Amino acid sequence: MKLITMFLAAALCPAFVQAMELEGLNAAGITEIARAAEIFIPEPTAAAGTDDRAKGGELVPGKTIQLIVEQGSLDLADYSAEMTVRCSYKAGLFWPQAKSCGRRELPAALGTGGRLLIPPVEAFEGHQGRDLDNFSVSVVVREKGDAAGYLFSMDIRGRKALAAYTSATPVFSILKMDAGLAEVLVEGSPLAGSELSRDPAASLLSFVLVEPRTEESDGIMLVSPLGDNKSFDNLEYTSAGSLAGLKSLPLAPGVLAERADDRRKLELLTSLKVEGPDGNVTFRSSRIEIRKTTDGLKAIRQVDLR
Repeated sequence: MKLITMFLAAALCPAFVQAMELEGLNAAGITEIARAAEIFIPEPTAAAGTDDRAKGGELVPGKTIQLIVEQGSLDLADYSAEMTVRCSYKAGLFWPQAKSCGRRELPAALGTGGRLLIPPVEAFEGHQGRDLDNFSVSVVVREKGDAAGYLFSMDIRGRKALAAYTSATPVFSILKMDAGLAEVLVEGSPLAGSELSRDPAASLLSFVLVEPRTEESDGIMLVSPLGDNKSFDNLEYTSAGSLAGLKSLPLAPGVLAERADDRRKLELLTSLKVEGPDGNVTFRSSRIEIRKTTDGLKAIRQVDLR
């Protein structure tokens, strides 16, 4: 096995270590240099009575998450779950590069009564493969036969987030929302067919805002497809369509997944931007709270920009 000369000298000659310490680099620093350069560092011998983590066993226990479907908006029997565990770290002293220490694809299970059964997280080989700071876990629930879409996903990265995940007893509520269609007004008058709708310097942006953001303070991120950004203009910069041809604002169907103990506020945000010939930009906007019902989006009939 190859060793870098500096590390070999440090391991065999204490005087070398002392000399390095005089230059502001202590023995711990030498060890970090060795690890960054991927030098083999012997693992400490496990003491009697230690658990399987030192041998590459279970790091994070399996978990059961209770799913509550709101208002009978979907049938969980039509869905399946999967789990991906990734391990990666940065290696290299002067030009650190991301390296993989392992990846696993595991089946999770949707049991009876809305129970999501998640397998344990097990270690990979080597000391990097047992460091939870290197781990990320993703659990995705999607409709059976739909490899592209998803109902919701839960992402956990790092030691702190995995510790919070281990200690929590989460309950997630799931609400599927129907599509809607809203007329766009500008100060009470229809935008469709107006001179403003044909202005090449005008653009419209609309999206559903979920507050607070999906990033939780403990590092557990819960994401669901709801309210993709839609934008319209007359310069073909966007794929949603031209502003001149916009008759009504489409509100796409979606799913709200949230923790039962952390209810969120939903709002539809719409903004019309117009750039004048002098370079000045004006905005007209609307902010509407969305009811948390299956027809919450459908109930929005008009968006009045002021």
